[in-house]
Amino acid sequence: MKCLLCNALIKWHPPIRDLLSLKALRSPRLCKNCRSRFIPLAGGKGCPGCQRQGFNQICPECQAWQERVGFCLSVRACFSYNEAMKEFMHAYKFAGDYRLHQAFSFELTALVKESGAEVVIPLPLHPATQKERGFNQVKGLLECQYQSLLITKDQEKPRPQSVKNRQERLATPQPFRLLSSNKVAGKSVVLVDDVFTTGRTMYHAAELIKDAGCKTICGVTLAN
Repeated sequence: MKCLLCNALIKWHPPIRDLLSLKALRSPRLCKNCRSRFIPLAGGKGCPGCQRQGFNQICPECQAWQERVGFCLSVRACFSYNEAMKEFMHAYKFAGDYRLHQAFSFELTALVKESGAEVVIPLPLHPATQKERGFNQVKGLLECQYQSLLITKDQEKPRPQSVKNRQERLATPQPFRLLSSNKVAGKSVVLVDDVFTTGRTMYHAAELIKDAGCKTICGVTLAN
């Protein structure tokens, strides 16, 4: 098998213990050199809310959200949003290389499963954006069952979040609509996105789910 990023040949031999356990084997999708450029985020470290590094208590960003919406959302990420991840997301999302969903789908799905949530909801794309891209990059990364309970309500295609500055992102009005309150009422829910930056998109979704009467809600992203 060849590395999805640099096309180098990957030499891989499954550990004997994995062979003896009879569990499903998964060969690496990235070579060691490419893999080393991505920084995993250790579970339980950083801000208790958003997992930003350098904090051992709730960070100013999460404090601001607590004051703004009345709650602090627990969001866990697989990797730091460093230069390597920025390059990956550009190739995957904006250049449309769908093959790359294989690179980190295992890690993201594992973190989603660790949440123990009963309902998994990937954040949606505007239909015009999905038509241009050809796929929803969040759904592409998931290898577990999910429910598409959120849709965008704007008729016109909005400006991409990636071209907005911080103030513009925070001022974005509610873009989503929940299709069924009954499917989240009394349930534990995990929202899934690709990148957590200001948190505006994730909190928009979380407010709808909380208003529908969910039991608990948290978030999982590929990078933060």
